[in-house]
Amino acid sequence: MAAELDQEWRELGYQPLGTLRAEGASDTYDAIYAHPTLPVYGAISVRPDRAVPYALSFWEGGGTLLTTALPLAEARAATIDTGTPRLVQLRVGGRPLALDGQHVGTVKAWALGKRTALPATREALVGYLVEDYGRVHAALKSGRAVPLAGYLRALTGRPERVLTF
Repeated sequence: MAAELDQEWRELGYQPLGTLRAEGASDTYDAIYAHPTLPVYGAISVRPDRAVPYALSFWEGGGTLLTTALPLAEARAATIDTGTPRLVQLRVGGRPLALDGQHVGTVKAWALGKRTALPATREALVGYLVEDYGRVHAALKSGRAVPLAGYLRALTGRPERVLTF
């Protein structure tokens, strides 16, 4: 499955940047790609039981845009309120072509809305992730990560900051 997704990202023009592996995680990693002209990372989250594609962009002021094929229960974790613009676009079972189309369209819309995307480079990615994880950690520590209204929406299957396609 991961090999098929790798080929699909490459056919869309994405260039492989490398892999990210958490310390101590020998059987899980993320394969990372960069869009040829836009500030977009394409990726594959590879786990022993599955491979899931996603697209990711980072924005000035700590904004993040994630377009993913993860199941809803897992995608919700990315919607934590960090006090910065954060949007998850969910396409359960989506392939790179669909994720790329949705993500690129939103990147262009955000740019028209005067948001400034950060460049998608190999050198910058780890720094973006460290900053984002820091914001997530701070939100969890402060207790603002899941406001009551957001919790109630999640119970009904319509979590805040998640667009489902």
